Amino acid sequence: AFLIGVYANLAQIAYLRFFLGSFAGTEIHVGAFLALWIAGISIGGFIGGHCFPSVTVTLSFLAALPILNLLCLDFSFGALPLITGGILAFRPVLVFSFLLIFPTAFFLGGILPALVQSAQITIGPLYSLESIGTFAGGFFFSLLLQGMVPPFVLLCAISVLPLTAMLFLSSKPWQTAVFTLAFLIVTNVLVSPYSPELEQRLWNRLYPGFSLLKTLDTPYQRLQISEYGSQRNLYSDGALQTSWPDPARSQERVHVFASAMASPAKVLIIGAPTQGFINEFLKYPELHLDIVEIDKNLAGEIASLPSTDIRVRWFFQDPRDFARTATDSYDGILLLPTDPTSILANRLFTRQALEEWRNRLTPSGVFSFSTTGTENYLGEELASVLLSANQTLRGVFADVFAIPGETVHFWASRGQGNLLRDPDLLGKRLQSRGIVAPSFPPLMFRNLLQPFRVQELETWLSRPASIPINLDNRPQAFSRQLKLWDVYSASGLGTLLKNLEQIQMFPILSGIGLAALLLCLFLQFFSRSTQESLILGLSAGTSGAVGIVVELVLIFLYQIRVGALFQMAAFFFGLYMLGLAMGALTTQSLPFPERRTLPALKVAQLTLLTGILLSTNRLPSSFGLSLMIGAGIFATAFLAGFEFAWIDARLRSLGMAPRRSAGYLLAM
Repeated sequence: AFLIGVYANLAQIAYLRFFLGSFAGTEIHVGAFLALWIAGISIGGFIGGHCFPSVTVTLSFLAALPILNLLCLDFSFGALPLITGGILAFRPVLVFSFLLIFPTAFFLGGILPALVQSAQITIGPLYSLESIGTFAGGFFFSLLLQGMVPPFVLLCAISVLPLTAMLFLSSKPWQTAVFTLAFLIVTNVLVSPYSPELEQRLWNRLYPGFSLLKTLDTPYQRLQISEYGSQRNLYSDGALQTSWPDPARSQERVHVFASAMASPAKVLIIGAPTQGFINEFLKYPELHLDIVEIDKNLAGEIASLPSTDIRVRWFFQDPRDFARTATDSYDGILLLPTDPTSILANRLFTRQALEEWRNRLTPSGVFSFSTTGTENYLGEELASVLLSANQTLRGVFADVFAIPGETVHFWASRGQGNLLRDPDLLGKRLQSRGIVAPSFPPLMFRNLLQPFRVQELETWLSRPASIPINLDNRPQAFSRQLKLWDVYSASGLGTLLKNLEQIQMFPILSGIGLAALLLCLFLQFFSRSTQESLILGLSAGTSGAVGIVVELVLIFLYQIRVGALFQMAAFFFGLYMLGLAMGALTTQSLPFPERRTLPALKVAQLTLLTGILLSTNRLPSSFGLSLMIGAGIFATAFLAGFEFAWIDARLRSLGMAPRRSAGYLLAM
């Protein structure tokens, strides 16, 4: 059970990282993935409680599935729609996910009832051991391996865990040991070298014509570098981030921003720039450049590390943590990420983040960021993103100026009168500094800031609109980016996303109350023991659902407030499972449970949930919030594990066989 717990966590993380890193996955993909995973475990557990193969057969399937999935991926890639560099729609990714992960989750759901039947014991101890194994897997992957093992390599490696379990359980250990050794040899000799080929074939399917040069899994994301002619492109989790060399774009972005500053002596860049971008800033002899990037591996791929110029300093930490703890003030702060395309990116564009950037500016300093725009027509989704960004910015800074174009550049300053808007004055400022930029001479400001275009954008941004500002706990810009993702990927989820956005709490609570009333009426048709069995099962299902939702909310809160989650996801999943294990073990040490235990558990769960929601909004420090989120995940799981084992004991007291009780609870 312990080894299966390790296997379950590592398999889940390997598949999840593969999908997010290969298909530009969003939080919608994360939710769908977890739903499929839980559905597989539930169905497997229910069937396993009634009829299921032996433990040895189940372990054999679990050992073989990762290897079989890798071998079948080649065929699966060919079945994916050809998108030539676009974003793959949600439905084919969902089908692909189902075919790949559901069988693994199904057999994982069936293994515990099979172990209960084989060992002739209750599910409590086995469930505890499996949960501890899940925690161990998360700890090993997140903290010891630093989350840097490629998914395909991880899938090859975890096959040894079920085989090892078979070795411990086998009545013929020597034969099993020989089989395990032969399997490992075949896997390492034949399958592991095949993994890079799979990576290349998927890339060729999604990005034909672009040569994949390198794939790198970091603690924060999956990086891929491609080449097209003399140009190189950097992808993060399947989404294009930057291209280089691009002297024209670098010169325009750098010198337009530098010209907005009266005296560009000290500049902060948030996000990793290319070396060409850095070199443009270094044309200003008095300028000192600080760069904050959380992922050192990313920075090393597109820039020269360590810097050969003493005027450049790199800080490898979370940007918002840097802003809260730094003491320096800057004449200019440039935010490089273009759009809040994920919860992680959105946290750099919220009102709280903008306040932190503002606090690092000198009184006349300039802050700048960009969002996707258009030269002519603005659709509803894109318009909402721009309006939200503009209103959030104006709520923090005294003076805001927007530059029109395919990318809308915003300038902001703490005081009025610091921002030049006249193209001739900006051109003279650039010319007076003696900067040589062939792709962006001073006269280009007249083309960039044509009066009628500037006025048109200013009028449009100033119009009355009921667009909420972007906040940490209400990521409005991100929700609108999901609608843009739906449009660009042709996923057809626009109506669903709009309906979800309009859901109010009262109808949800009314629906829950109506469902509870109908359930009470429905239960009257059954005997008292059947009623209690159904209520216990529904109670376990409700606690499991609420626990998963609380876990996901806390994990996303961690991502919003603390930073990247890529490395820590396995640890948090494992921490949840450790809480389940400790709760189940606590139940085993108590005398036979009384009926009033269940209402007391529900009161404790509600009290805990309320306390978590209140406390997380009152913790300004990242460390304190991390501890609270970890404690909240553990405590939520502890109560759920306690209830799970308590209900198992109660069901068995009603005459249900241990195997059926295990399958029933896993299904719920």
